[in-house]
Parts: sequence; structure tokens; C-alpha cells
Amino acid sequence: MNDSDRSKMAEVQDCTISILHSCLEYSSIEEIYGAIHQAISRLFFADNFYIALYDQRSGMINFPYFVDSRDESPQPRPFGKGLTEKVISTESVLLITRKDMEQMIERGEMELIGKFSRWWLGVPLRVRNKVFGVLAIQSYGEGPPLSHEERQTLKMLAEAASVVIEKERSAQELRKSEELYRMVVSNAEDGIVLVKNGKLELANPQVCKMTGWEEEEAIGRDITDFFVPEQREIVEERNRRRLQGEDLSNIFETELLHKDGHRIPVEISSNPVSMDDSLEIMAIVRDLTARKRAEEERRTFERRLQHAQKLESLGVLAGGVAHDFNNLLMGILGNAGLALMEVGPDNPAHKTIERLEKAALRAAELTNQLLAYSGKGKFVVEPLDLNDMVREMANLLEAAVSSNVLLRLDLGEDSPAVEADHTQIRQVLMNLIMNASEAVGETSGAVTISTGVSHLDRDYFRGTYLESDLEEGNYAYLEVSDTGCGMSSEEVIRIFDPFYSTKFTGRGLGLAAVVGIVKGHGGTIKVYSEPGEGSTFKVLLPLVGSTVRKREKAEEDAEAGMELGEHAPTVLIVDDEENSRTVPKLILEKAGCTVLLAEDGLEAVEVFDEQGNSIDLVLLDMTMPRMSGRETLTELRKLDSSIGIVLTSGYSKRDAISRFGSSEISGFIQKPYTPGDLISLIVDMMQQEPSEKDGGEESR
Repeated sequence: MNDSDRSKMAEVQDCTISILHSCLEYSSIEEIYGAIHQAISRLFFADNFYIALYDQRSGMINFPYFVDSRDESPQPRPFGKGLTEKVISTESVLLITRKDMEQMIERGEMELIGKFSRWWLGVPLRVRNKVFGVLAIQSYGEGPPLSHEERQTLKMLAEAASVVIEKERSAQELRKSEELYRMVVSNAEDGIVLVKNGKLELANPQVCKMTGWEEEEAIGRDITDFFVPEQREIVEERNRRRLQGEDLSNIFETELLHKDGHRIPVEISSNPVSMDDSLEIMAIVRDLTARKRAEEERRTFERRLQHAQKLESLGVLAGGVAHDFNNLLMGILGNAGLALMEVGPDNPAHKTIERLEKAALRAAELTNQLLAYSGKGKFVVEPLDLNDMVREMANLLEAAVSSNVLLRLDLGEDSPAVEADHTQIRQVLMNLIMNASEAVGETSGAVTISTGVSHLDRDYFRGTYLESDLEEGNYAYLEVSDTGCGMSSEEVIRIFDPFYSTKFTGRGLGLAAVVGIVKGHGGTIKVYSEPGEGSTFKVLLPLVGSTVRKREKAEEDAEAGMELGEHAPTVLIVDDEENSRTVPKLILEKAGCTVLLAEDGLEAVEVFDEQGNSIDLVLLDMTMPRMSGRETLTELRKLDSSIGIVLTSGYSKRDAISRFGSSEISGFIQKPYTPGDLISLIVDMMQQEPSEKDGGEESR
């Protein structure tokens, strides 16, 4: 080997080393491509030089490096019939002249891409015997093609370039993969952790946010530090068994411990992964707080819905029982009143009849409780100052609580006024006070009554006992709190059920009636209670509006047996119950009235059509077969629009007005009533001006 050969070999070796070192000297693949071109240009005329890469998965050829004196850099293209494709297909060096190109084009073996060159040389780029691209040189000048020896040299340099390019491509793919991994892990909505030898090795931002630890604080800590104490041994044992290859479910629910101490319900999906010749645990941690809250809200809503349906059913039943029972009491109470008219005070039977009347009145009070529970109680509505009511009842409330209970008043500065039935709201307060006193029991304790005004929104209503379509806004509240035994959530749900008690059975309708009264007033109830922490009952009522309804007249201005004399009217009594016809007939006839009877609405219309000119007043039952009270009223108004019609029912006046309208009826009396109640009503009706009775039309 002569000096020239040695020099040339040294230069080839130097160029090869330059190519191999380029991946160490340059940080970008574009710079490495330029370094390869520069090294090859030291041995060959390579002004027209390019590197093509083939992606077998997509079938596309790309030209990341392209230098040519005549052609522009080509766009990526599908695998076709170009010279680059020939080298890739044959996996061998290809030297081709212009004449060869023309013949191949003529035979349809290739397509001309770009300009014709005098000669073109392509060398495959391969790694592990797999071709992934082409290194090409072409000449447009008059010089001869490269010799066989030169082609072998170029092939050797291409092999070095293949190693460098593939290494850099792999490094580039790794960097992209790592970047993608970091992006996915960092932006994942769930927490992602890696545990090695029981220590936390990786934690993404979400799990750090979830637990309150900074990443630098969390990394390296024992994994059990992040779990609630009672779960730590379970988690350790589970990880140990998973690493030993046991077939356990990879998903389980547990609780993490936040840095500040509060608990976080989570779902963990974990799997063993092999890293650095060792098994580690990779886990995805999902915060279940929102899901648990939603599930609890759904369960609460379902419980409330079921409870509301139960209350509605019981309310319908209670209202129906009360209505029918009032009709029965009508006969007892009315006949007792008539008997008292006939029997003088000196008669031995007089006291017996009085006791009978009192028993019937107590039974009527029970039906009123049933109606209150059903939300159809008898309400006499007027503005009520809650502070004044509490102060007036203070002595009575002191007597109602046990001697070991201290009663406190915490009344708001702004005296909240509501439109309410005074008697009913007093009953609500008394029932709540007695319930609170019983909750305190034999130990010393306190019961506090508070009043004030709160602004309620839809979220607040969802947490109340009577969730309904109440409007958002300001509500007055009457709150009773105790320091007693408290209740569990299950007991709170049932506390307003009829005859339910946390102490002993058979207590009646006290709190159940509270629900009906509050519901009837358009309000709601909020209950706070925990075992051992006492209870708070907060009654919320709408504030008084701009239109104030006047209190109904309650006095009885006539004693039983009073005479109406020459002013006694003719009254048509319409009722399908015999007692409800016979008793008022006897009462009114004793007072001097003329009474006509009708068993139902159809008969009433017939009687009125025949004798309407002589009838002064109609006593009409609300609920009847064949023709309802509503239909009967309409037909009677058609016959005489000015006739006075008094509605009577076992239900309340409020319920009657909601069905008929206050302008359509002249008066109302609730069953059961005493003779004095009925006579007093007739007197009032006959003393009214025509405009009061019929809305302004002339009387007949």
C-alpha cells in the first residue's frame, strides 16, 4: 500500500469518525444531517445531495435533508416508482445514468421526479438489516460516475450515517415519548403514582393537589403515609400480594389522608410494572368526593321523595278520615246541643249531656289535628309578630319544660312578621318545646328559642324537610334548639311520622301536626341533629305581604236556643249525610226558621227552581254524589245570582276557598259545629248588606 492509498484511507477513516461523532457534537437532527453532508463532500463532489427516510407504517417517503442546484426540496410522497423507491425495494446500491433513466421510463419501470441528471447514485440506509432510507448523490455536469471503489467507500460512510441517524431518530422518538408521557401524566384529571419498595417514586400534579403535598415533599415518603390509619396495613398487604403475583382485583376503594387531616374517598386502580429489572406498583387514583356527594344527594332525594309520597298518602287518608269523622260528630254535637236546649240546668241529665258535648268537642279537636297533618287544617290567617308571640307565651313555655331545663330566648332585633294562624303557630311552638324538653331528659340542659329573618335559595330548600316549589327570598324563622340526646340521620327522617317517637310509642300527632301546619302556611322545616349533640328545629315561614287578609270573625254572638223572630229566614239545607241535614234543620226550626231539605245537588236545583222566591239562604255541603258542591253552586247561581250560599264541610275554609273562590260563596261553617255556631252565622248573614252577600248585585 503506497502513501497515496494510506492517505486516502486515513481521510475515509477521518470522515467516518466525523459522521459518528456528529451525534455527540450537535443537538438537532438537522445539524447532524448537515455534518454528514459535509463529511461526504470532503471525499466526493456532493453539491447535489439528499437524505430520504421511509416510514413503513404510513408508506410515505420524506426528505428531511435536500440540497440540489436545480430541484427544489420535494414534498413527502407515497411510495411510488422513483429512484429512491428502487434502492429501498432492492436494498442495494444503485448507480444509474441518464440513458438508463430514459429506458426505464420508456418501459414503465420508473417515473421521472424532478430534473434529469447525468448520473444518480443511491445508497441504502439500514440498521439491523432493515432499510429505512436512502443517501443519494447526483450530478448534472460532464464528470464520470463514481467508480466501484468510490461506491464502496460511500456505502461504508452510509453505514456510519445510518447508525447516527437511527440513533438520533430513536433519541428523538424517546424525547417525544417522554414529552407526551409528561404531558399526559401532568394533565391527567386523575392522580398517577409510582411506588417502589414501598416509597413514592413518582406523583403527578393532580395527586399532589388531591392530598395537599408538594411534589418535592411527597417523593420518597412511605406510601402508607398518604392513607388513613385503618387502611395502611390493608394497602401494604395488598401491594405485597400483587407483587408476588396473586390474582387480586386491581380496582379498590379506600380513603386518603389529606395533609391537613381530612379524608378523601378515592378509587385506586393499581398494577405491577417491570422497571429496571424490578417490579413496581403503578396506580391511578380517582377522587370520589364529587361522586360520593352526588350519590348521597341522590339517595337523600329518593328518601325525601319516598317520604313525601308517604306523607301525601297519609295526608289524604287523614283528611278523608277527618272529613267523615266530622260528619259523624255533626250528629253527636248537634243533638247534644239540642238536648241542652230542651233540658234545664236543674235536670240530672243536663251534666251528662254537657259531658257528652265536651267529649264530642275533644274528638273534634283530634280531627283538627288530623286535618293539620294533612295540610288542610282550619286556619284563621292574620299578621303575626313572632317575637311578640314568643314573649306572650314565655310563662306558658316555662311551665311546659322540665324543671332541669333552662329556657332561653334569643329573639332577633328585626321583629319578623308573617301571615299565619295565631293558634296554629302557637301550637307549633308548644309542640317543638315539649319535644325539646323530652330530648334533654333527666339531665340538666337548655332549650333556646330564636327568631329572625334568613335569605333562602334553592340549594337551601334542597336540604329542608318539606322541599317544594318555594320561591327564593327572605323568610322569617322560628328556631327551637336543645342540648339533648340528638338523633341519627335515620331518626331525623322519621321524626315527623305520625305516632313515631325516639323515646316511647303512642305519643300521637304532635310533630306530625307541625308538618301539616307549616306546609299549610307555605313554609318549610330544617332539622339539624347528631347523636349526643342535641337538635335544632327551624321553622321557616313567608314574610307578611303587602295584602293582609283580615282575621275571620270568631265570636259566637248567640246562645243556643236564641230566637230569630220575624227576621227568621227560609233556609235550604243541601247535604247527602242524614245527620248533617236533620241536626241543622232542628236547630234552625227551633230558632224560628223555615227549613227545606235536599239530599244532593240535583234535588237542590229542583227545590230551588220550584221555591226559589221564598228561599233566603242555602247551606251547601262541599262533597256530594251525583252533583258536587261546586256544580250545585254553579247551577244555583244560574237560577239566582244574588242568593246567599253558605258552604259547609269537614275540611277547612281555606280548602273550600281554594276550590270555589272567596267571591263565589257568601259564608262558611266547618263541621262539626254547635247550635250556637250555626245560629250566629245565620244572624251575621241576615245582617249583611246585599253588596256584602252577593258582590254588589241587588237582593231579590
